[in-house]
Amino acid sequence: MKQFLKIFGILVGSVVLIAYLSFLFILPNVVDLNKYKPMVQNLVKEQIPLNVDFKNLKITTTPMLSIGVKAEDLSVKFEDNTTLFSADKAKFRIALPSLLLLTVKVSKSEIDNPYLNFTIVDGKQFKILKIVEKILQEQNLSNEETTEEKVEDYNINPELIKIVVPNLQFNNYNILITDLKTSHKLQLKGEKLSLAYYNGKTAKIKTNAEFLSDDKKNITADINIDSFLPPFEKSLDEEDDKPEKVELPFINPVLMYQRYNLTSAISTKLKIREKEGIYKINGFLNIDDTALTLDNYRLPK
Repeated sequence: MKQFLKIFGILVGSVVLIAYLSFLFILPNVVDLNKYKPMVQNLVKEQIPLNVDFKNLKITTTPMLSIGVKAEDLSVKFEDNTTLFSADKAKFRIALPSLLLLTVKVSKSEIDNPYLNFTIVDGKQFKILKIVEKILQEQNLSNEETTEEKVEDYNINPELIKIVVPNLQFNNYNILITDLKTSHKLQLKGEKLSLAYYNGKTAKIKTNAEFLSDDKKNITADINIDSFLPPFEKSLDEEDDKPEKVELPFINPVLMYQRYNLTSAISTKLKIREKEGIYKINGFLNIDDTALTLDNYRLPK
């Protein structure tokens, strides 16, 4: 019996070792994700009129049983070939052991040189939002033409699944808002932006950023905030009023900022928590060298 258990243990250990080594060294080199690139591009194109591109898409694994993907030269462009988003490199990994505990833990998430370009068309609306509005209108028309189908309820409780993102990092990020009609622009950039999210309980943000108006540095910000997240309202009570659609006029952020021309230096490090309705805030918030323009008069700092 002991001899049988010993042989059985050796066999099980060998199978586990082979599977582990295959996970580390064979899986990343055998599965070629790049051959699915045309399919991904076509799927996106069918849903949204945007052109998606990337290079060297590859599976990555780690000895701690994390699996993910990495890619280079990512881009999302409009049909006129203007760029909405681009990045030199991106890496994402999730920890497989945590899935056994119904926890999606993003163990690695890093994007190098991300660039996000929001353009305002005719001074009336963001270009990307015009596309979103068009898609929503088409979906509403499609829903009206089709009959309602009964959706089977599988009694899956999404609250059982936890989502943890300890460190989502953006290196050398650049966000641009351009008003094509006036050629004025706003820009937010920084060397590093770190975000963290812990299953709807707490979140963190840390960055050292610059805010520019027409290439002139107006605001500097050194931000480090660790805060609780308020509970999400799941549903309305019977006595609550149903939500109504309200049309709000578009406020052009570029022209609005040009009007007031705010300048400031912000530095903060805060930890915010809530327990039984009591809020605790530790840290500091400094706002220095602040000035703005009101009715063509520049207020002193």
